[in-house]
Amino acid sequence: MSHQQAKSYWRFIKSLLIALVALLVVNVLFFLAYCYEPRWFYHRPWEYFGQVAYRFERYPAIWEGEQKADLSRPYWFFYQSPRYTRVTTDSDGNRSNYMETDRYPIVVSGDSNIWGSRMSDDETLPWQLSKLLNRPVYNGGRSGLYNSLKKDELQNVEIIIDMRTERAVMRGVFNNQGKNPKADYAPLARHDKQLIELFDHIPYQRYAPIELAWRMIKRLTADLYVVLSGGPQDYLYFKFKRKPEHFTQAVKAIHQRHKEFTAAGKRYIFVAIPSKQTLHHPDVDALTRNHIHRLTKALQQKGIETVNLLIAFEAHKAQGLFHPYDTHINANGSLIAASTIHQYLTK
Repeated sequence: MSHQQAKSYWRFIKSLLIALVALLVVNVLFFLAYCYEPRWFYHRPWEYFGQVAYRFERYPAIWEGEQKADLSRPYWFFYQSPRYTRVTTDSDGNRSNYMETDRYPIVVSGDSNIWGSRMSDDETLPWQLSKLLNRPVYNGGRSGLYNSLKKDELQNVEIIIDMRTERAVMRGVFNNQGKNPKADYAPLARHDKQLIELFDHIPYQRYAPIELAWRMIKRLTADLYVVLSGGPQDYLYFKFKRKPEHFTQAVKAIHQRHKEFTAAGKRYIFVAIPSKQTLHHPDVDALTRNHIHRLTKALQQKGIETVNLLIAFEAHKAQGLFHPYDTHINANGSLIAASTIHQYLTK
């Protein structure tokens, strides 16, 4: 190797080392930023709660800031629709309630529509139902019904309102967490990790600058496709299609729950939450569009209490009951659902 070649070689090695050190420094800075305020790196509170606040006591299960739509993630400029929300929880990590008490006569269980996606505390369905009834109503969203019922505050619950998003009303949807009578109550907030474990627990893709840059490039590419295809749509949908066996499975699963809870002296009411696709998408087959109507009739024939929200949603759909770029109902939809259930309970 000539002197000039050796000189070039060591110049290359030096440049490479400088680049690697610079990259390492940038990664460390991003990780320190994550440690300082993890919420900067999350779209929605329950993702931050589940990965950070529920596991590390140092970080509060409180969210004050913007939430972006869940169907907006593939895009950078289009379909973002950020919305400011204030989200608070109790010591177990469950969503705050309108009337806090040590005994709840009513629990509303369900998925993220009940928990309140892109909603502040006072916009959630259980909060609004409690306000209308002037009675304590417990928000059991995202906790699992059987698990929630093991809380001390729910030992004397009288009414169980079991709610599920329409597309998820099938046999396998019901979360049986805590169904085992010997299992202990499992709070959402576990606080089972020390701060020193943060680096091992959090996937580096959450904060790594190269990963963030790569996702940005993919999202900008998706934006370009929107431009080339004629511009943004009014709605984005999570598309699904019903099959006959889905209906049979749903009726069987709901009937089983009804028998269990009525045998325990509880009043059990099942409510399906209509999907945006059902009300607004022009190309939905008849079986899928009429699923809630058929389900309501079948449950009533079996003596199971149920509320057909699809009728109320169809009557008020011009008000805009869904986030346009999200799979969840918005505050208007939450209020219509709470008002319809309130009318059913008080008539």
